[in-house]
Amino acid sequence: TLALETRTLKIRMITPLLLTIPSQSPYTTSDLEPDGGEYKINAITLLERFANWLRGYKNLVPNDHAMFFTALNIYGGSDSGIKFNITKGLAYVGTMCKAGGNSSSVVEDKGAYQSEGVAAHELGHCLGSRHDGENNVCFSADRYIMSDSSYPETDSNALHPWRFSSCSSTYVLSLLESLETNNALLQGCLINATGSIEVGDYTVSADVQCQLFYGELSYVCRNSSKASLEDLCDEFYCSIPGTSMCERMIAATGTCCGYQKKCYQGQCVDAAQGQCNINQICPFGDQKGVVLDGKTCADLPSTFCYDNAVYLRCCKTCEKYKTDRQGCTYGDKQLNCNANECGSTFTSGDFQSLAYNFVCCSTCKSDCTDAENLWLSSGTYTCNDYIFNLGNKNVCYQISGNKKIYEYACCKSCEAARDTTNTACPWGNVKTIACAALQSKSPGYICKETELQSCCRTCGLLSSGVSTSTALIPSTITSPTNTPTTTSTTNTPTTTTSTIKKPATIISTPTEPTTSTSTSTPKIIVPTVEECDKKKMLYCDASVKNTSAICVLCILIVVYNYDKMDVQLIK
Repeated sequence: TLALETRTLKIRMITPLLLTIPSQSPYTTSDLEPDGGEYKINAITLLERFANWLRGYKNLVPNDHAMFFTALNIYGGSDSGIKFNITKGLAYVGTMCKAGGNSSSVVEDKGAYQSEGVAAHELGHCLGSRHDGENNVCFSADRYIMSDSSYPETDSNALHPWRFSSCSSTYVLSLLESLETNNALLQGCLINATGSIEVGDYTVSADVQCQLFYGELSYVCRNSSKASLEDLCDEFYCSIPGTSMCERMIAATGTCCGYQKKCYQGQCVDAAQGQCNINQICPFGDQKGVVLDGKTCADLPSTFCYDNAVYLRCCKTCEKYKTDRQGCTYGDKQLNCNANECGSTFTSGDFQSLAYNFVCCSTCKSDCTDAENLWLSSGTYTCNDYIFNLGNKNVCYQISGNKKIYEYACCKSCEAARDTTNTACPWGNVKTIACAALQSKSPGYICKETELQSCCRTCGLLSSGVSTSTALIPSTITSPTNTPTTTSTTNTPTTTTSTIKKPATIISTPTEPTTSTSTSTPKIIVPTVEECDKKKMLYCDASVKNTSAICVLCILIVVYNYDKMDVQLIK
């Protein structure tokens, strides 16, 4: 639906034609060019062939506009002969209601609903709209439907890909007034609703979209920073079968994004009763196929659920294993525990110096407890005091020597401090000082792997579009992809690059469970100087433009102590 100042346009699809016989096709094999195992076709050639086909097809249902969807790779070109494979569609400008096949467009469609934005863009051209920024007061960087390319997402333009700009509305309204003057509307164009097909109230899962686009072995990448319900209606990532890579997908209208919720125009809204009854804790279920060491989720013992990378892929199975026992959530922490060893201590390996009862908590029926004291370079504390009273939950990530503080010293307190709703980031940022550098990022920022490892909470907020600079939390900017487009006049086709965001690639490689991979350090006690109390130190760090010399000194002291503590703990 396109709501204008004085009118409303509602788009209705009439009976689609599925052309399966080569002789019925608008183009011929001589129009095709080999393209890496597929075929491509010049966009202008295809549009002209389709317009000619429309003129000669005798049994076509009455319509106002005809759109041709093809799985062929459509390419554009320049005067210098350069071919641009990034072209996704082509349409005549301002030809709505014109006879002779002129009210038409072509759209590249690879499946999984990814051509929605391109189809809307081309229809906009036929309704008279030009690209935003093309001799008008609008800007393509605002990312409305008639943008000429892909541009960075911000808080203010996040929903624009589902909307027309004010310039587009003006163009369309002008065309309608022109049609009225020429009596085109009186002849039934844009007035008579000849279509009989209404778009149903459908839903679809993110996994299904991955399979439709990349094949039945594809699935949502569970361990990506975008694999969360709050991000889903913007985008998510799909695995590329046979590789360890994941690529970005745009969520289709109707994608389930929560319990009885679905995506609509980039937002997660209420679904109809009975739709999208998904589990909030494990929204995507278990990852299909092999997860680790040739095993599926169903084949892996519960021990592996302690590893976060495995949990993200096998949350449904892990939730079945889950117990209420603190420190023994998924049973024994290693395989092949022996009840005869209960009461002893490990003398080698990853669990060296740890109590056998703690590691084999299920076999030995042992519960989670705190050590009497926690010895750190900054002093001696009880676990409860250091974690809760001093606000250092991230110490639970810390490794001292080859032992995790959570496992050998503060199990009970760390379990009490754990955020059970965020398995990927149970105790907040790992390195709070390092995360201050992310304050300059914009909402939506996708953290690098190293940033994600140190600043999981900050990165999570950023990826969900939250801007919290005062808490040292910011967000994402996607680099623009500016691509050439053809300047158009009425009755001349105009090319468009996809308004879908350019796929970005991330790595999705499973990791085996381990107890000694973390390199995080406890939060540092800030030096006892008035100007360097915790709040002021963070304030100075967050306000680079106004940083005073004394605050810079405070930060240097903290960084020095931070490094020093690393050395002492390793020793």
